[in-house]
Amino acid sequence: MIYVMSDIHGCMDEFKKMLEKIHFSDNDMLYIIGDVVDRGPRPIELLRYIMKHKNMELLMGNHEDMMISSMVSPYLDKEEREALSVSQKIQSNRQLWVYHNGGYVTAQQYNELTDEERREIYDYLVSLDKVKKFELNDEKYLFIHGAPDPFFEESMKKGNYSTDVLWERIEGWDIDKDLIPGYEIIVGHTPTYYYGQQYEGKIINNTHKYLIDCGCVFGYALGCLCLDTKETYYIENEEG
Repeated sequence: MIYVMSDIHGCMDEFKKMLEKIHFSDNDMLYIIGDVVDRGPRPIELLRYIMKHKNMELLMGNHEDMMISSMVSPYLDKEEREALSVSQKIQSNRQLWVYHNGGYVTAQQYNELTDEERREIYDYLVSLDKVKKFELNDEKYLFIHGAPDPFFEESMKKGNYSTDVLWERIEGWDIDKDLIPGYEIIVGHTPTYYYGQQYEGKIINNTHKYLIDCGCVFGYALGCLCLDTKETYYIENEEG
């Protein structure tokens, strides 16, 4: 079976419960459409768990993007790190990530790792795809963390995407639009309660798109979509 989740945000307990609920096995495949780090309690543990499983593929989200832009490369020597770490750009990015976007726990847990472990994470993060095309049962899918940007179809032809696709949102007036004809679009990034109380903690399926960030870290639920059956699964936030 092929499963899709997004925006787990360090909610390791809910993630593990979801794997149990869907009876996830070595014969299944899980795609996670960004944002496994930040905000929640166990982001680095969750990230490393995903890294160890060949049948789990993470796409980049805006929080992974912020983490990368805030990190000093673990391949620099001590003097190079110290020189770079005081640069205005790194400090500005780090403040935005740590203090305004829930990156504090992620940064703290990352800094507790060995140099080798930090290098593994760094290499993994910079290798992540921003967009994935996928076909199943004669249906074409696009996995995108945020939303298609205004130049998406041209970017798709070139196979080169900007970070805009990590930050764009499907706005309320776009909810009924067929955004990229011929494709089922699956996105995260924007918790579904943003679109109205009727969607709180639920996956939205509307006009060839699925919005699957169910706001787990904000007290709602972790959602999971099975592409083979279109069945949806939910695990309520532990602290509810």
